[in-house]
Amino acid sequence: MRAVRADIVLADHAPTALLAARDLGLPRAVIGSPFNVPPAVAPTQNMRDWQAVPAERLADSDARVLKVINAVRSDTKPLAALHCIFEGAARFLSGIPELDPYGARPADDYLGMRAVSAGSAEPLWPEGEGRRVFAYLHAPYPHLERALLALALSGAMVLIPLLGGNPALMRKYESGRMRFAPQLLDFNKVVSACELCVCHGNVGTTLGMLQAGRPLLILPVHLEHFLLGRSVAQTGAGEFVHPDAAEPDIAGALTRMLADPQYRKAAEGLAARESATSVGTIANRAIARIEALAAQAKDHT
Repeated sequence: MRAVRADIVLADHAPTALLAARDLGLPRAVIGSPFNVPPAVAPTQNMRDWQAVPAERLADSDARVLKVINAVRSDTKPLAALHCIFEGAARFLSGIPELDPYGARPADDYLGMRAVSAGSAEPLWPEGEGRRVFAYLHAPYPHLERALLALALSGAMVLIPLLGGNPALMRKYESGRMRFAPQLLDFNKVVSACELCVCHGNVGTTLGMLQAGRPLLILPVHLEHFLLGRSVAQTGAGEFVHPDAAEPDIAGALTRMLADPQYRKAAEGLAARESATSVGTIANRAIARIEALAAQAKDHT
């Protein structure tokens, strides 16, 4: 930061960079998933709220981390709590307040439901009549075969990019109604053609689908996926399966979502509210905030 004479530090899930900027007196901002910026409470809240975690354990975990941080920063004022890492940092959070796993924060902190396509391949759907379901899955998912079987028996026309999937598994489930994509697809074309998305709850896919009014069935792999999936379900725009379920009812959830139009209506409602603010307006507001922070730094040098 000193070498490039930074005027401001914009960090995407980089708490060490935020601490360095703090110690240098630089303006700083966080950008990315709301999950990465927990509430300003001490001790850090139990994020797995379906499990009983003693308050003493939460406080002990925070104390251990703070001890390491403050030992490294021995020539500066010690942090009083973990959330102080983010103290004074502007926030540019992906999504909308309704999807924040920690609850709504000021509206200007959110960048909206925006997604950028990482792929470019043409989506080649199975031919024939039927509801189109896009399933973006990862091979390490512990209930992968249960998910593939549910999709195969759903009666839908299914297109699946399966990251890390082995050829034998794909041959087992591929059929006239279910096709595996060999590479990443043009996301915008996928969204425009599908009626429902099944995914693990990664932020880009989830927000992109909701932006277009497409409901989601979320099969979480990580805690962040679960919390986002639960938020989506609370809006009525989807369902999720619990990550601790030994035998999650993926087929039941998929059947409900294909049969009930209320999921699509809820997703379209979110999309309609979101579309009231243009991408350009959100981007211009964010740029103006960043430039103002940088200008303040120059005024104090």
